[in-house]
Parts: sequence; C-alpha cells; structure tokens
Amino acid sequence: MKKSELIILFLGITAICSAREYKDTLISIDGYDSFILTYTIDVIDNKGVIEFHNVIKKQIGGNKRKRYPIKDVDVVFFDKVGGYDEGIMFTGLEPEAFSVPSNLTYSKSKSGYFFLKDSPPLSFLITGNDTVTLSIPLYFAHYEKKSEYKLISKFEHFQVSFSRKIKTSQPVVKNEIALEPVTSTYEIEANNEYAIEVQELIDRFEEQLQEEYELPFSRTLEELREELKEYKKCCDDKELKNKIENCLEQYDDKEKEIKEKNSLDAQKERERAEELVRLEKERERARQDSLAFVQQQKAEEEKKRNIWMIVGGVIFAAVCFVGNQVFQHFRNIRNQRSMFEMQQDIARRAEYEAKRHAYNYTRNKTNEMVNKARRNTQKIVNNKTRQSGGNKSKNFSI
Repeated sequence: MKKSELIILFLGITAICSAREYKDTLISIDGYDSFILTYTIDVIDNKGVIEFHNVIKKQIGGNKRKRYPIKDVDVVFFDKVGGYDEGIMFTGLEPEAFSVPSNLTYSKSKSGYFFLKDSPPLSFLITGNDTVTLSIPLYFAHYEKKSEYKLISKFEHFQVSFSRKIKTSQPVVKNEIALEPVTSTYEIEANNEYAIEVQELIDRFEEQLQEEYELPFSRTLEELREELKEYKKCCDDKELKNKIENCLEQYDDKEKEIKEKNSLDAQKERERAEELVRLEKERERARQDSLAFVQQQKAEEEKKRNIWMIVGGVIFAAVCFVGNQVFQHFRNIRNQRSMFEMQQDIARRAEYEAKRHAYNYTRNKTNEMVNKARRNTQKIVNNKTRQSGGNKSKNFSI
C-alpha cells in the first residue's frame, strides 16, 4: 500500500471514529414525562454536527394530567417561533427556540421545527476555540388533527457541549495503523443507567402483569408493553433483550391463560344459563298450569255468577212487571175516579145551566105576559074612553 493511500485511509477512519454516541435520560419540568435520547456529536475542523438517532418515550401523563398514548406523541424542538412551514400549528405550551451562542454560526431552517423521529442533523460553524455549550428546549407534541400539534410538556435541561479540534502533525507508521476502541467513563455510566432503566421497566411490567386478572389489560400495562417493544428494537445487550422477550412472552402467556379461563367461565356460564332457562321454563309451565286451573275456576265462578245474574234479572223483570201492573191498576182507578168526578161536574154544570135557562125563560115569559096584559088593558081603557066621548083622559092603573 502506498504512503498516500495509507494517509487517506487513516484520515477517513479517524473521521468516522471521531463521532461520539451519547444517551441521555430527560425528564419533563412537571415530572410526568421522560424519554431516553440517543444522539451523536461529530466535530470536523470548525464544523460541528449533532445527529439524533433514537427516542424511547416513557411515562406519558400522570394523575393530574390527561394521559396520551405513546404512539401519538413525538419529541420536537424549534429553531424559530412562528412562521412554520406547510401551515403547521402548535397549540398548548408556548414554543421556545434554542438560542445560538456567539461563537457558533447557525442557519435557521425553513420549517422552523424538528421532530426527533426524523433523525434531524444540526450543523454549526465554530468560530472560537473555547468549549461551546448549546441548550435545546425539547417538547412532547401530541398529534391533534391535520396540521395541528399540541405541546403537552417541556424539557429544559438538554445541553450539548463540543469544541473545535485543531489539527496537529502526527507521525505516520509506515507498516500498519492499529485502531483500538476506547469506552469512556461517561459511556459506561450511560450504559449502566440504560440497563437500570430497562430493568426498572421490566420490574414495573412484571408487577403490573401480576395485578391483571381480566381482559382487556389496563392501559398502564399496554403502555409498558409498548415501551418494552421500543427498548427491544434498540437494545444491543443480549441479556436485557432476553429479559424483554421473556416479559413479552409472559404477557402473551397471561393473555392466553385469561382467554382460556374466560372461555371455561363462559362455557360454565352458558351451561348455568341453559340450566336457568330450563328451570325457568319448568316454572313457567307450572305457572301456566296453575294459571289455567285458576282461570278454569274463575270461568266456573263467572258462569255461576252469570246464571245468578240471569235469574236475578228474570226475577227483577217479573217484579217490575207486577209492580207496573199494580201501578197501572191504581192509575186506572184514579183515572176512572177523575172521569166520574168530571162527569158529575159536567152534570151539575148542565143542571145549573138548565135551571138558569128555565128561570130566565120563565121570567121572560112572565114579563112578556104582564106587558101584554098591560097593553091589552090599556087598549081596552082607551077604547072605552073613546066610546064614552069624553075628552078628558083618565089615567088609571091596574
């Protein structure tokens, strides 16, 4: 291998190995949410690059706040406030963009926001030789509807430190170059913390699984299961991975056991229901028989009552007929008496009228005879007076 090719290979390997991977556990300000963030920091000359690789979300929500499903929550940060691309809108908490120190140069993005699930890289130009500390506020964003996210919690303590590397001349070994990986204390502690967190999650999962006795399982257990699945995807430790798989198998076994138990209980319940239906049918049949007997008795009583009502009606009709005849008889007697009295009254009136007419006739005839006698007498007197020749009239009366 030529010297120039060896130098180029060494520089390439050095550039690849210069990127350091870190894992941080971040807890929200309210203490309800947390997540494990895996990222790398790479510094080449005066250019620094931060790349985000993996996010494991935990404890979404609490007792005093609404719980959100892990799958619907993403981690986001901002490099500007407002004027986001594609009409995206963020509600809930007020977003805060990260501030760029004076010895860093950064070009703001067009969108203005970054979701960690998209593994966004951040590139900076380092203008000084001092160590640079960058603080990035992170948020949990819940997808509400199209083009709208709700910021539900904030993480303030995510800080990244890096410094500019100065090239120095180093001797080149002509024969070979040996690269020995070195694990820093920070990485060991991060791995230990990661293992502890996974073990705590496993313990919580097993404890919660023991408290489950029916399907569907509680939402807490389902969220713990989702977290274990996410840990399993990014876990490199075989022992931890086996533990996670064992937990998931316990979940499946417990679910299968409960389903079988529910199936047996359902069968027993079905048999008991069938027995209850049979007993109910027997009771219903007995009740129907008893009801039929009671109805028959009621029908007989009703028949007797109807007969007595008919007999009573006949007797009442006969009594009414007799009473009506008696009443008619007395009414006829009264009518006859009234007619007799009326006839007597008419006879009396006729007799009175006859007497009155007879009296009037007699009186009229008497007066007529008296008047006639007077006229005759007057004529006789007058005649005698003429005959005697006297001129003097002599008035006399009989």
